[in-house]
Amino acid sequence: MKGQIIEIPLTLECENQQIVGILHLPKEKRKIPLVVLVHGWSANKLGTWSAFFVKAAREFSKNGFAVLRFDFRGSGDSEERFEDQTITSMLKDLDAVITQVSEKYPEVDNSKVCLIGHSQGAYISFLQATKDKRIRCLVSWMGGLSDVKDFWGKTWLEEIERRGYIYTWLDYKFTKKYVKDSLKYSLVKNYRRIRAPTLFVYGELGDSVPPSEGLKFYKKIKVPKKLVILKELDHVFSGEKVKKHVIRITLQWLSKWIKRD
Repeated sequence: MKGQIIEIPLTLECENQQIVGILHLPKEKRKIPLVVLVHGWSANKLGTWSAFFVKAAREFSKNGFAVLRFDFRGSGDSEERFEDQTITSMLKDLDAVITQVSEKYPEVDNSKVCLIGHSQGAYISFLQATKDKRIRCLVSWMGGLSDVKDFWGKTWLEEIERRGYIYTWLDYKFTKKYVKDSLKYSLVKNYRRIRAPTLFVYGELGDSVPPSEGLKFYKKIKVPKKLVILKELDHVFSGEKVKKHVIRITLQWLSKWIKRD
């Protein structure tokens, strides 16, 4: 029955607030590894404006993986205000959804999890992997993996301190609350705790997070790893050809490192 899937709207929760997601589930009776698509800053469970997460989730699920895409609290259809979203809240959300999906659907095996993070979602995914033995593989889709104080310019941080926030695109704010919370975390200091095989996918057209960001962590991390830099890839996965390329590369990684029973 390979290729047959169902798509299930889910309501999960963290700290008594709703988290909305979609579970893509193969019609199989054996235990199914879980892939979680982790969206970036100001995005949602669609991934980007091109809805790449939807296409990717369907392809991965057709190939035998349970796939969850969800909205962090403060994003998309989930509860909370965007201004209250922090690294801490997102880590709590991610941990909660991994646990609760398998509670609702026992065929989902959350002891075999791959986190695929896009942009800031990769930073959250990698932080989770430093402390969560359920994570068996990682994928960074143009992930910003440096800590806030290193990734942002000094001027930005000074202006956030002065004003309390700065606007970015579509009136989203980076707030002082977000920055203060971010400074509690350091992937740079803790990446050695990651044991999961890791795939890095970056694009030459990805100005928001350039390939040098992936290359830096690829050189540091001491696990089975692979780095792919695509000339035609931008930050939002524009173009059907490049979408198929990223999905194919990622599916090969999933199939290699998450074995089904």
